[in-house]
Amino acid sequence: MDPNERGSTNMERAKMFLGLTPDESEAVSRLAVPERQAGEGKSFFDAFALAGIRVVRVEPGLVVCSFKVPPRLTDRSGNLANGAIANLVDVVGISLEYGKGLPMIVTIDMSISYLSTAKIDDELEITSKRLGKRGGYTGTVVVLRNKTTGEIIAEVLKQILCKFHLNLPLLEFLDGDSLEVRQQTTFLCARDTFRLKRK
Repeated sequence: MDPNERGSTNMERAKMFLGLTPDESEAVSRLAVPERQAGEGKSFFDAFALAGIRVVRVEPGLVVCSFKVPPRLTDRSGNLANGAIANLVDVVGISLEYGKGLPMIVTIDMSISYLSTAKIDDELEITSKRLGKRGGYTGTVVVLRNKTTGEIIAEVLKQILCKFHLNLPLLEFLDGDSLEVRQQTTFLCARDTFRLKRK
């Protein structure tokens, strides 16, 4: 078989696997996404990805939350999607350092070990602990576990940077609803901070 033919066959299979089924396509088309101005209420991202997180306990250097797996965050197999897991542990991990009026906080490195899966309606516990802090850098460990069985779903080591202030135009840019916008901005902020440190 010609290598080009094999490559196109693999590409077609990948497209078919990643493509939406008619039911999935219809479900997406029914989503109502209201327009929103920057800084006004919850964003689509907050409502879709973060709704349902409940804070159980907060202590210095420790945040414990619970979360029931909703159908909207599952993959085709009915498991909590890896992207949703990454998002949940990132948000809960950053919450250790968050404070109103403090400089913006960004994750600069995150290593996730996916150890098990969670199904729809599983009750999860997300625990974030501060490992240490030096200057504007904080090291944290976040553990996502099934509350009923105690099984660890994911374990995360993160590095957080929180020692710089943003100018107003960048803050307005951050209020966009797009996860892509937030991720790109996080990368730009971290990159600019490293550039400042090198001078």
